Amino acid sequence: MKKKSFSKDLIYAVIVSLIIASFMPSISGNIKELDIASPLQEFGKNGILDLAIASLSRDYICVIYGDGNGGFGNRRDFQIETYSHGIASDDFNKDGLPDLAVTNSDSDNISILLGDGIGGFLSRREYRVGEVPINIAVNDFNKDNNLDLAVTNGESDDVSILFGDGNGVFGDPQDYPVGDNPSDVVAGDFNNDTNVDLAIANFWDNSFSVLLGDGTGGFGERRDYSVFCTPVDILARDFNNDTNLDLVITNYDSNYITVHLGNGTGIFENYQTYHAGSDPHHVVAGDFNKDNILDLAVTNHEYNTVSALLGDGYGGFGNREPFSVGTHPGGMVAGDFNNDTNVDLAIANFWDDSISILLGDGDGGFGNRQDYSVVNSPTNVVTGDFNLNQPPGTELKIETRGGFGVHAVIRNTGIADAYDVEWQVNITGGVLGRINKSTDGILDILPPDDVIVADIPFIFGFGPLEVVASAKASNAISVSVRRNWFIFLFFVIL
Repeated sequence: MKKKSFSKDLIYAVIVSLIIASFMPSISGNIKELDIASPLQEFGKNGILDLAIASLSRDYICVIYGDGNGGFGNRRDFQIETYSHGIASDDFNKDGLPDLAVTNSDSDNISILLGDGIGGFLSRREYRVGEVPINIAVNDFNKDNNLDLAVTNGESDDVSILFGDGNGVFGDPQDYPVGDNPSDVVAGDFNNDTNVDLAIANFWDNSFSVLLGDGTGGFGERRDYSVFCTPVDILARDFNNDTNLDLVITNYDSNYITVHLGNGTGIFENYQTYHAGSDPHHVVAGDFNKDNILDLAVTNHEYNTVSALLGDGYGGFGNREPFSVGTHPGGMVAGDFNNDTNVDLAIANFWDDSISILLGDGDGGFGNRQDYSVVNSPTNVVTGDFNLNQPPGTELKIETRGGFGVHAVIRNTGIADAYDVEWQVNITGGVLGRINKSTDGILDILPPDDVIVADIPFIFGFGPLEVVASAKASNAISVSVRRNWFIFLFFVIL
């Protein structure tokens, strides 16, 4: 199936940040409370939150490390597949350390990165899902006390369920059809039967779908609901204090969000609209003014602002108050970044290649922003204590280029030596598949910022080439890159 052709703005419109797992409570807790970015919960033990950011235009994500005072310093990049959209953080292997799940839309898979507790990741593994995966939610769908994944697939118009084994490994996907171009998914118990259900925003359908879970990992026939227009982000929480989960949806091609109050049977009939700003994209909830009532913050893609809407406890929200951020904000996460017990915000600015930090004042307002440079075209951001306040260790990164032959550079981008580094470069393709070349090697120690240069200099042929370069070390995550190039006689063209 041919993938949809999107403009850059429209691609970005359907990239939705993490809803479920920014601050995931224990899976033995109340499943009604799985979708709020609680400001006072974090992974790790020191309470100093870091940020992990996905990128639309690069084959890596980055982590920036917090100082506990609302600032962020060192940055590390981690190689994955290309076109990373959604990113979720939780403890998939039950070691008490935050891991990451990332959707890779260009390769139709997700990456799982298991955290090492010192700011890096021990291993990375990809799992097949549907076509053009966009966003990801985390929960225990089959009641085995292991975390599972739900992934929206924008091209195949379905949601993939992958069951976890508690060791950081996930099985083959089970797919459920939803609406046209599903952009986001949220999990919670919508009908009060203690089973986890799903709600999915369908961008092109102007609708959202509800799938009721059976408690064994399966989901029944879906029910669709119309929304205002082009839903991008969906969030579940009890906004009117009736113990039933409600939904809030951002409607991208408008100035509005919609709040859909649940009745506790899995049905969402009526909704109320609230003005947010131009092209509202992502929404988070938190108690911004410490009145024990949930409020909302919404990124406005065209206004370059975040709007704060204070809740009344009855499912309603007051007039918006805008706060300036970077250019074309999208993904956002809430947390207490300076340990003052107030809710703060971190916003991914797509065109600025930056993250904006807005520190909350505890009265519903946010102070002057501080911007930090991150990966190109950041889409989504999640938070967790990834380094337990320890310095970063070892990380490998691969760069490839063409020309007369194929050239790969493996670099240690960390601050510690990499040991027993193994690398390999494979080239296949050409007319009739006649080209098949490779090179490999092992290096005992690769110091920080040193490189291994792997060249395959002499190639002759014509036609498409596939280049795969990989590297691993005994104390660093394995990395690989895959490139589709073209050879014309002796020259390799990117």
